[in-house]
Amino acid sequence: MKSNILKKSLFYSLTISVLSLSLSCFVPQNAFSANTKAPIQNEQKANTTNPADVEVLKKASLAYQEKKYTEAINLLKPLADKGNTDAQFALGLIYVRGEGVKADPNLVKEYWTKSANAGHPEAQFNLGMAYIRGIFGKRSATDAVKWWEKAANQGHGDAYYALGQIYKVGDGVKKDEKKSASYNQKGLELGHPGCAYELGVAYAKGAGVPKDMNKAKTLLKEAADKGDQVALDVLKNIEKNSNTKNKKK
Repeated sequence: MKSNILKKSLFYSLTISVLSLSLSCFVPQNAFSANTKAPIQNEQKANTTNPADVEVLKKASLAYQEKKYTEAINLLKPLADKGNTDAQFALGLIYVRGEGVKADPNLVKEYWTKSANAGHPEAQFNLGMAYIRGIFGKRSATDAVKWWEKAANQGHGDAYYALGQIYKVGDGVKKDEKKSASYNQKGLELGHPGCAYELGVAYAKGAGVPKDMNKAKTLLKEAADKGDQVALDVLKNIEKNSNTKNKKK
């Protein structure tokens, strides 16, 4: 089971591309079609409410989708300079990927820190990911946890999942299975399938929570029903082992 668990570890498997969202995420949902999706769990609505700023973000989004990165940057920068947190976050994403510009960790840190300090949950989460990945130089679990906790306090499911992972394995922090289970429980309440999987495994092993195979199977099924193949495989193994034991009785 250990190899399966590691597959679920956000900061072991995450790549820079996962950090990067479509710029359409930064505009209120009603500005785009219902088919617009963001490849990140628990997407937050944009903070921008000024109609003029929303229009600029829409133009920047279209420019980005058409790979007119310089145009997108030129539209976003004035908004970012006047404190628009969505524009700051968007610029950070462009500079972390190096789209149309040279990737620049210093600018990523500048824009995301400004946006995160102003309370942007996606900036907080991604800033934490950047610290754990060592994008700014030496990796820092302390800074990662700091920003994930801020994002989690705003109801960010991926942040709860990341916190659960880092305390489960003790990566740069003291291993604490009870704390890991607690974070996964909170993420589960937000409907995060990764948290359902992790908590299911915790109940199966009695890691940080009392061992309870019924709860384990319920949670693993919940994750599997949401498309988690690893959860389905673990659930099948548990049921197979259970059937084998019953036949031997």
